[in-house]
Amino acid sequence: MKSQFRDIVFKTDTFGFKEETGSWDIELGVPDAQSISSLNNYVYGVIKVFLSTFEKLCIPIEIHYNTISFDLDGKVEKVQEGEVLIIQGKSNTQILQELKLSLSNPETCLFTTIFINCDLHISIEEPKDIINGNISNSFRIPKAATFYFGFVMEPSEDDEVLIPTDSSISFETSTDVWVERTLDQLNLHWQDNHFYAIKNQPLLEEALRKWETLVGKPISEWNSRYYDDQIFRYGFKSFKNQQQLKT
Repeated sequence: MKSQFRDIVFKTDTFGFKEETGSWDIELGVPDAQSISSLNNYVYGVIKVFLSTFEKLCIPIEIHYNTISFDLDGKVEKVQEGEVLIIQGKSNTQILQELKLSLSNPETCLFTTIFINCDLHISIEEPKDIINGNISNSFRIPKAATFYFGFVMEPSEDDEVLIPTDSSISFETSTDVWVERTLDQLNLHWQDNHFYAIKNQPLLEEALRKWETLVGKPISEWNSRYYDDQIFRYGFKSFKNQQQLKT
């Protein structure tokens, strides 16, 4: 992935591939309806919200998922892990339909963990392109974003069956194009990335704000391996954000 990233960006760019550049988490809890089919429908609804809110930014490529199958008494019958569904080029409707069809039986088989790997649409034209009046370039960065959904499965009070006791979702990006001061990992020097950040921050912030609103629960945690001082609830801080935080 790193070599693919280098092939796309310009040598003069002050951003690049950064594992765990930023992640934003929402704690969901569990729905009242606890039947397997109702829980699966709950998962589809959460994924539908992600696909619509990040549509301008993300291009879904593949889904990795785990499932648990239960017998008629509610006991675990089979656990399947590491299943993969290729969804590149599919519409949001087709993605949801293929996900539903991947279950052996929607009444007894439950999605427990889902990862959706996505390419990212970003703007990375060089400053000279602005001077020369060239059209803005939109580039596609391969697998630079991931959506996660997961149930927390625990034994019931009588230890007879597994039940979901919590769930959460997250969005993670592995490019620091949105960050105003980036870290060059080769020489560990800080670089000015303001030009690229101000062009790409608005799309990320718009998606995160809309995601939070449609989910109906707040983004509760945000983390960055390299840029903990620049990340915030809705993306990465601009100079404007920093000035507002001081006032």
